[in-house]
Amino acid sequence: MRRLRVLRAALYLLIAKLALGGGGLARIRRSAIQRLPRRRPHDVARAQRIAGELQSAVRRVPFSTNCLDRAMALWWLLDRANLGATLRIGVRTGEAFAAHAWIEHAGTVLLDDGAPGFTPFDAPVLLSE
Repeated sequence: MRRLRVLRAALYLLIAKLALGGGGLARIRRSAIQRLPRRRPHDVARAQRIAGELQSAVRRVPFSTNCLDRAMALWWLLDRANLGATLRIGVRTGEAFAAHAWIEHAGTVLLDDGAPGFTPFDAPVLLSE
């Protein structure tokens, strides 16, 4: 069963990569916002399991992904599991400017330990919690 869930996560990675490359985040955001105004339950353990399955898929797919691809795929996977999620984008300044995307569920950062080094924008990019 886990193998099937990892395969599904790999499919969502591919969909995210293609969607972000074809329509961009603004288009995805517009379509997602139109259908999300319901309250979602919190289940950190389940959300972390789904994030782990996505991480397994990332190691197995034959294409490269970036943090936004992974965050978008995880946001969709959590949405399909009826779990709330917040897609955040943050920046880091210093010697070089850098941007980073990650997912939060019930205040817990998922899939990414690098998020604490970035200052998130005031408003989430996508919110389904």
